[in-house]
Amino acid sequence: MRSLWVIRLSALGDLVLCEPAVAALAARHPDMGVTVVTRAAYADLFRHHPAVAGVVTPEQARRLPRPDLVYDLQNRVATRLLALRGRARRHWRKRDAAALWRAVRGRPLHVGYRAGPHQLDRLAAALELPPSRPPRVHLAEPWTARAAADAPEGRWVALLPGASRAVKAWPPERFAEVAAALRARGVPSLAIGGAGDEARLAAVGAPVLPCDRSLGAVAAVLARAAVAVGNDSGLLHLAAAVGTPTVAVFGPTPPGRWAPAHGGDVVVTLDPPCGPCSDHGARPCRQPRRFCLDDLTAAPVVDAALSCLRDTQKTLRG
Repeated sequence: MRSLWVIRLSALGDLVLCEPAVAALAARHPDMGVTVVTRAAYADLFRHHPAVAGVVTPEQARRLPRPDLVYDLQNRVATRLLALRGRARRHWRKRDAAALWRAVRGRPLHVGYRAGPHQLDRLAAALELPPSRPPRVHLAEPWTARAAADAPEGRWVALLPGASRAVKAWPPERFAEVAAALRARGVPSLAIGGAGDEARLAAVGAPVLPCDRSLGAVAAVLARAAVAVGNDSGLLHLAAAVGTPTVAVFGPTPPGRWAPAHGGDVVVTLDPPCGPCSDHGARPCRQPRRFCLDDLTAAPVVDAALSCLRDTQKTLRG
């Protein structure tokens, strides 16, 4: 069989958002076996995908026969070098010339990103794929069996206080206020994060899922939550991709581009005049304080979470 590689090494949210493109590329090239090349930490996202023949790390990919076609969905030096192994290749350029010029000059990005298209639509248009659908992550039975022991009983809320960059993170004490408000209404919560989130998780004041769980096991736990509340983060996209309604807290980054695109998802943001000021949250805040997040109280987030709880009758997923 002819082979097709799809390369995307990081990060979690970006990998989740690439899933519809991977499925569409597999449908476009039905005579090719699709291999996803990514870091080992993210392999669970595609390990049980029906359109994917295999998932390998970059090191493993270098030992495989040359692929017939490569789609590089990251366009970094490392991915471009890896894509050179393909007999034919295509690179996705995430930024147009104007956005790249603004980034190089350090200019505010909200001029170009406030009303920009969603990342799913940008990727589908760039690769000339059909209109995109929301991402899906396929779970394995061992993960769902483990999740039954890790997750609280009944209807509960997942709290996701971490973020890839601190500037995107709502203060952990606000998540603690959300947990307390839910607890007062008889709704338990579980704080979920990854390596490096330990301090934020501890500050939430709710039971914490151990950070040593595999990504697939975390996805299965998120699938059992009635609602997930979190920052603009990979775990929030993962929760949406396993079918859990989300309440997304957005600050410096544009929700029109990065918010979960599933039905039942809610965005809570103050949207101050200075924002959105960054595409990925790489720019430091240049204001006296982060008006977008530090001034956002817990009340609208609690209201959104309770509204989602009323709108869904889900008790178990997976």
